[in-house]
Amino acid sequence: MIKAVFASEAATTPSDDAVAMVVAPEAQAEAERLLRAAFEGADDPVTLMRRLETAIDAGRDAWPLATIRSLWDVLWTLEAKRERSPNH
Repeated sequence: MIKAVFASEAATTPSDDAVAMVVAPEAQAEAERLLRAAFEGADDPVTLMRRLETAIDAGRDAWPLATIRSLWDVLWTLEAKRERSPNH
C-alpha cells in the first residue's frame, strides 16, 4: 500500500529527471573552442573543466548526453595533442 501511494505521487509529480537541460548552440560552440584552445593553443588545460562548466552554465554532472557526445567528437580529433604534457 505504501509503495502504491509513492508510485501514484511519482506519476503526478514531475521529477528532476523529466526536465532536460538544453545547451544553447552558442554555448556548445564556445565549449568546443575552449577544448581546441587547450589542446592546440596556449590555454591552460588545468582550468579547462572550470571554463567548460562556465561556458555551458552547468556542472559537468548536469550536461546533457548530446553535449557530452559533441565534446567527445572534438576531443577525438585532438587525440594526438593530448600527449603534449601530463596536464593534457
